[in-house]
Amino acid sequence: MAAPGEAHSSGKRELHEEFYAFLNSDRSEEGLSLEEVSRQRGKRYVELHARLTRLFAWRGCHEPEMQADRALDRAREKWAQGRDSGEALPGPNPNPVTYVCSFVRFIFLEWLAERHRLELPVPQGRPDAQEVALECLDRCLEEMLEPEERELILEYYREEKRAKIDYRNAIARRHHLSANALRIECCRIRRRLRTCVVQCVNRKRPETIPQFAAYSSGD
Repeated sequence: MAAPGEAHSSGKRELHEEFYAFLNSDRSEEGLSLEEVSRQRGKRYVELHARLTRLFAWRGCHEPEMQADRALDRAREKWAQGRDSGEALPGPNPNPVTYVCSFVRFIFLEWLAERHRLELPVPQGRPDAQEVALECLDRCLEEMLEPEERELILEYYREEKRAKIDYRNAIARRHHLSANALRIECCRIRRRLRTCVVQCVNRKRPETIPQFAAYSSGD
């Protein structure tokens, strides 16, 4: 019998694979081997991510890749909800490209609202502000994340430059994820952490929202 954590990870992988199959549903997989199907689905995901990135960049978003991640995350969540509830997707044969791109406007509006809320001037002469942010980060890491999520995100940011690339590839293999799936998972965790840290800093220091690397949106 699989342990609860293993069952959860297995369920997430199955959901990812089913969503990748949906994204590739307008392309024929007839006559392809399992390896070729997997390769075609992965290529389609990358192509859709690139298209979403261009759409966000065209709208003036300076974090287009991160917002493309969010759009695909949102599309997968809504798709999974519809599948679990038995609610059909729009149309008899929904176009996966149209379905995914339909989330761009909503994600972009959310991004604009976040920027309006978070980009406030930082008061000068407050040397302890960074310490407050780091304390909040420690608290959020401990209280908000599951142990396996905390271990994953700390591992993900452990190395620098070329060593970082090799190290992240090793992490992906250890967790039975593709490099892209690992990046998506860590982006999701990072966004949750950033929101938690900002809320914590606001409670401790409501007059400022410092922009520090401890919870930046960079990769």
